Amino acid sequence: MYNNVYDDDDDEYADYCRQQSRYEEDNYLDNTGNSRQSLGSDHDSEPTRESSQYNDGQGIEYVISFQPQLPPLQPNERHRKNARAPVVKCSIYAHEESSLVEVLDAAIAAIGRNESTMSFKIVGQQLRTSRFTVTWTIARTDYSKMQLTSEAQFKEMVAKVVDRPRVVVALEITESVLESGTVSGSGETANDLENGPEKGPKKRKLTDDEEAMAETINQLQAATHCADHVCTSRHCFVGNAKAKHVRLTPLLFHIWAAAILAKTPGVDLKTPPPPEEEKGFWPPEDQPDDIDDISLFASRRRASSSKPSSAVTINNDFAGLATILTLLLSSSHRTPVAVMTPSTPTPHRPPPPIFSPASPARPAKMTILEFCAAFRLSDQIRDCLLPLELDGPHVLKFIKDEELNQYLTLGQRTSLRYAESKWAEGKTSD
Repeated sequence: MYNNVYDDDDDEYADYCRQQSRYEEDNYLDNTGNSRQSLGSDHDSEPTRESSQYNDGQGIEYVISFQPQLPPLQPNERHRKNARAPVVKCSIYAHEESSLVEVLDAAIAAIGRNESTMSFKIVGQQLRTSRFTVTWTIARTDYSKMQLTSEAQFKEMVAKVVDRPRVVVALEITESVLESGTVSGSGETANDLENGPEKGPKKRKLTDDEEAMAETINQLQAATHCADHVCTSRHCFVGNAKAKHVRLTPLLFHIWAAAILAKTPGVDLKTPPPPEEEKGFWPPEDQPDDIDDISLFASRRRASSSKPSSAVTINNDFAGLATILTLLLSSSHRTPVAVMTPSTPTPHRPPPPIFSPASPARPAKMTILEFCAAFRLSDQIRDCLLPLELDGPHVLKFIKDEELNQYLTLGQRTSLRYAESKWAEGKTSD
């Protein structure tokens, strides 16, 4: 007879035993005491998958080695030189048909981290994360510390390991270091924490007015953030009569913030200085008619220079003009002059056109979304270009093919370059 809290209820104790057995199958300890988990071979992963052919149906064994970063320093604390946090090691099992997302989720859970500290996503079959890097190694092979950045590389890794006698892959996950110049919790930068304090010129302390100006500018930038994807400016003012986007430059932000701090009537975080004082915030149709405005004269001059000439050419085909002029001249000089019989006027013929080589069409200005739609690029290419925050196709020529290969396949990059060449020729659609 057993002696526990379930002595009086056999059914309840049997249910407890089944749950405990299931937990021990899903999470068990190896001989070294490291926790091991199984993914893809039990009832919780994919019920439609058949049992794995490797490691007694458990799947591919992944030996995880996680190198975390040191925790933030407390005030007046220093790290010793070349200090490193202890490496966390564990093992998991995953079915050979598991995806990269499933394996990474299981690995992150096994090392005791969560999505907030080890976030990642798959965009265009590419691994996107700034929190960690992943490399893989197969023992006793040439595959050592290979980068794992895409689904294609993950499938290649699985294909290499399943042909081995021992189906084991070593995954090394390294947490990204603190970016240079980023301020830590103790108020010191990453370089200060690693190399210690360095002597140098002290930074000038901001005055109260400068701090108030900086705070006001931050509030204005947050209030004027442009959510229109077609607009090329990050900050716009659209409070005019026609809701026209007016690009806000750093100078305009300083003028607006200074007017707020000066407590100018009618000026707040939503309303800039009126057009009578500062015309940079307002389109021409909302500005007053000021004949002394040099910028207004300059804009009109530019507009007039772009219009075709309005000069009129008059062709004189009056047949009797020669006779009248002859009589007038002869009467004024009082000398007999033979009257000239006017000849039949010839029809006016315009001068032959001068053919000049046509100048190439100027490429149209458009955003990345308009560019992808105009040249019928695939949604995968568009999704890969959006996180790069490119202003338009005019900046693609500054991006090398090696950099594009990190986000696009060979076929996608070829389609993108072809559309770029057509856009450079002045075409606006495919």
